[in-house]
Amino acid sequence: MLRLSLYTGDKLLQDIAHNAVIGRYSSYPGYYYKGFAVSQLEPDFPLEGPSGATSIYYHHIPGQLGQTMDYLISEQSLKSNGSITFPSVFETNFLWFKYHLYGNKPGQFYGNSDVWLWMPKGIIKTNHPQLNWITGESGDKFYIGLSNASSEEVQTPIELNEHIIGFNPAQDYTVTIIRDNGTPEQTVMSGGIIQATVSGKGITAIIVEGLDIDVPLHQVRTADTSDASYFFDTHSPIDAVKGMLIVKPDETVYDAYVQAKTTKPATIHYSLDGGATYTTIPDTIYPMEWSIRVNDLSQTFTYYLESEGKQTRKRTLYLPDQVTETPVQPDGQESSSIIVDNTEAETEGVWIRDTTANDYYYDNYVYAKSTAGTATSKMRWRPDLPESVTYSVYYKIPQITATSENWATNASFTVYYSGGSETVTVDETMANGTWVHLGDYPFAAGDSGYVELTNKANKSRVVADAIMWVDPNRVPQLESAVILSDRSEIQMTQNAQLSVIGYLDNGLVGDLTQADVQYFVDRTDLAEVNSSGLLTLLNLDGDTDHIEVWATVTIDGVTLTTAPLNITIRDLTVIVDSTDTTGLYTTEGSWSQSNLAGYKIGVKSRYSTVQGSSATWKGQFPEGKYTVSIYKLVHTTGNDNNVKVEVKHKTGTEITYLDATVGSSGWVNLGTYDFTGNGSEYVRLTRITPTTVDPPTLPADMIYTRVDAVMFERHSDDSELLANEVQGEPALSE
Repeated sequence: MLRLSLYTGDKLLQDIAHNAVIGRYSSYPGYYYKGFAVSQLEPDFPLEGPSGATSIYYHHIPGQLGQTMDYLISEQSLKSNGSITFPSVFETNFLWFKYHLYGNKPGQFYGNSDVWLWMPKGIIKTNHPQLNWITGESGDKFYIGLSNASSEEVQTPIELNEHIIGFNPAQDYTVTIIRDNGTPEQTVMSGGIIQATVSGKGITAIIVEGLDIDVPLHQVRTADTSDASYFFDTHSPIDAVKGMLIVKPDETVYDAYVQAKTTKPATIHYSLDGGATYTTIPDTIYPMEWSIRVNDLSQTFTYYLESEGKQTRKRTLYLPDQVTETPVQPDGQESSSIIVDNTEAETEGVWIRDTTANDYYYDNYVYAKSTAGTATSKMRWRPDLPESVTYSVYYKIPQITATSENWATNASFTVYYSGGSETVTVDETMANGTWVHLGDYPFAAGDSGYVELTNKANKSRVVADAIMWVDPNRVPQLESAVILSDRSEIQMTQNAQLSVIGYLDNGLVGDLTQADVQYFVDRTDLAEVNSSGLLTLLNLDGDTDHIEVWATVTIDGVTLTTAPLNITIRDLTVIVDSTDTTGLYTTEGSWSQSNLAGYKIGVKSRYSTVQGSSATWKGQFPEGKYTVSIYKLVHTTGNDNNVKVEVKHKTGTEITYLDATVGSSGWVNLGTYDFTGNGSEYVRLTRITPTTVDPPTLPADMIYTRVDAVMFERHSDDSELLANEVQGEPALSE
C-alpha cells in the first residue's frame, strides 16, 4: 500500500499501511479469527487467547520481519519521492505473507549509487520511539534515513557505533543533511554523534563521509559462475539432489551445501582428495541436508548420496578460478533408461509450476488450464536416443491430493515414433506417482521422436511431469528393496503382513517372484515372523513400544538388504461404538441419533428419553484381563444424573451408576475384569430415569440418556495394571 501511495499520491493508503504494521506488533492474531470478538485488541491476545482463536506461530517470524523491512524501506522511498531506492525480489506467498526482500543488490540514496543496505543490531541509537530508520554503506560513506511517524517535530542526537562502523570517535567527520527533500546542508559529526531534526511526518537523510567501511558480504564475486561449482541432479534415484559451493564473502573458505528432497534417512559420502578417501555423514531428520566447511578454495568436493539402498552418481564440484587443473568427473553407471523431465521438455503456451501433489519427479510438475477447443499449450518430451530399437515408453503423473484441482480424465499423450504416431488417453486423476506404461514403439537414434501432451482436455487442468524410454537391450539392475507392512501398529493377538518391493535402477518395480526373500525381526522374544512375512506379536515387556523388521532379497547372486521398518507394538484395544452394524452393539427400547459427536469426530452418539431403554456392547476378543471404559457424554443441558451401567465378565456382573450432569465428556474407567471371550459378556447401559416427552414435558425439563462407545483394553502383562483398576467407583480418565 505504501508503494501504491507513492504511485497514486493517495495518503489514505499510507495511513492504512502504517496502522497495519503497528497493529501487527501491538497484537498479532495468528491465523484463526473466528466470529465477532474484541479480544484480539488486547496486547496479550497471542498469549492468552481465547484458546483456539490464536497462538504464537514461531515459523511466522521470518515473514513478519520480512514485511517489517519492506515497510521501512518502502516508507523511505515514499517520503524521499524515490530518492532512496533499493532493488528487491518478491517473496511469493510464504505463509500468506507477501512482501519484497532487499539487500541482494546495492541501491540509490539521494544521488549516491552502490549503496548497500546495512542494518546490524546496535549500529545507531536514537532517543525517540517515533523515528523509523534505515542505514546503509558504500565503503567511504555511511547513510541514515530517518522517518518521523508522529505529527510533531523531533530533535534528537543520533549516536553511531564506532565498533561496528569502524571510525575514530576522536575525529570529526563531514556530514550532509537533507530535510524533506530540500537543499543539502553541511555539518560535522563529533564524538560519533550527529544532531538531527525531523519534521512531523517528514524525512531527514544523513550522509557521513570520509569513512573506510569494509563489509565482506557486500563484495561482488567476479569469478567464473559456470556450473562447475553446482550440480542439480535431475535424475537422482532418491528424488531431487542439489549440491553447490558457497564461498564465504571474504573468500577464505567455502561451504559445500548438499540437499536431498527425500523424506527418508539419507547419508552423504564426500571426498576432498578426488575420491581417494570418503567421509560419511548420515542424516535421519528431515530436511536431509548437509553443510560442510572446506578451508582451502583450491580443494575439490566429490560426493554421492545413499538412501534406502539407492545411490546417486558421484559428482565433483570445484571453483574454476581456484583449481590448477580441471578435475575429471567420476565415471557414472550407464542407465537402462532415458528420462526427460518437464523441466527439460519443450513447451508452448502457459504451464504453471506446482508441488501440491505427491510423488512427482525431481523438483516439481506443471499444469496447463484445459480447453475444449484448439490446444493453446503443448509440452514435448524429446529424448536423445542412443540407438534405433523398440523402446518401452512410460509416463509419470503425481498423485492428486486435492480433488478440487479437477485434473483431466482424458489427457491425450501422443507418441511420435519412427514411422507413425499414436495417441493414448490417460485419466490423470487415477495416477499414483508411479511409472505407467504407455506402450512399446520403434524409435530412430537421435532426437526425432518425442511424446506430446496438449491442454485440449476436459475438467480444468492438464498435468505434466516426466516421460521415460526404456531400452530392451539394456538389462536393468535391481537397485534397492523396501519392506512394507499392512499395519503400522500391531496389538497383542494380531498379525501384520510384511512384503517387499524391489526397484530397478530405472525406477520401475522389479519382478521378485524368483527372488529368495528372508524376513527378520529384532526382538525375537516379543515377536516372530515366518517365511511368508506374517509377523505375530507374542509378548510385551512393559517397556518396549516398537520393534524393527527388515528383509534380505537375493536374486541372480546379488543380495540386497532393506532399510529397517519400525512397527509400533502395544496391548490389544477394542472399541465398540454406537455405529457398529456387526451385532456387537444392540439396543432395546427407543433410541435416536444425536447431533453430538462421540469419542471421535465423525461418529455421532445416540440418545433416549424413554425409561427402560438399554444399549449393549459386546467385546469380540481373546480370553484375558481387560480394563473396561465407557465414553460419558456431558452436554450443556438435559443430562441424566442416574444412568445404570452393568459389566458382565467371567465371574459375575458389576453394576454402577453414572452421573452425566457433572464433569466433562470423556472415558470413564469401569474397572478391570477377567473375560472368557466367548461372546456372552457385555457392557449394558440402561435408562432408569422416568420417561420425558416433549410435550407435555417442557423443553427445559427434558432428560436425555446418551450413549456412544465402550473400550476394552487388554493386560497381557500384569505389571501394567494401575491402582485404579481395583473395582470401585468409576473414574474419568484424563
